[in-house]
Amino acid sequence: MSAERDRLIGPSGQLTAPFWPANPPPYYSEKPPYSGPPPVLQHQPYPAYGYDPSNVIQTQTRVDVEVKPRNYIFLSLLTAICVSPLFGLLALYFALKVDSAWAAGDRVKARQNSKRAVRLSLTGIFIGVVAVVALVVVIAVLL
Repeated sequence: MSAERDRLIGPSGQLTAPFWPANPPPYYSEKPPYSGPPPVLQHQPYPAYGYDPSNVIQTQTRVDVEVKPRNYIFLSLLTAICVSPLFGLLALYFALKVDSAWAAGDRVKARQNSKRAVRLSLTGIFIGVVAVVALVVVIAVLL
């Protein structure tokens, strides 16, 4: 332990670790290579980037980010089970076709199937609610 301590503490009593240089490099003690006044920036006719803006052709890259349309499977199942099996199953058919059309790269067909699925589901829900209300009214009138 004392040999290690003697190696780390030099003859002057200061800590000298292997990663601390005993003699600093010359650039620590010398003046910097440039000792004149700071450079003066003069007016430039063009931006300081080093190009002439009249020779620059500006281009814009258009990135089309297409978002996959929703497939409305849950709404279609809810319509098929709870309200109107006919419209719900038709909506479910189109909802399942959305993902396959998107995977095949047919973006237009995927959007069409998504719209058909939601429209059929909402139509089925509307017809189901109207039928239930009509049934309640008929039963209330007959009793």
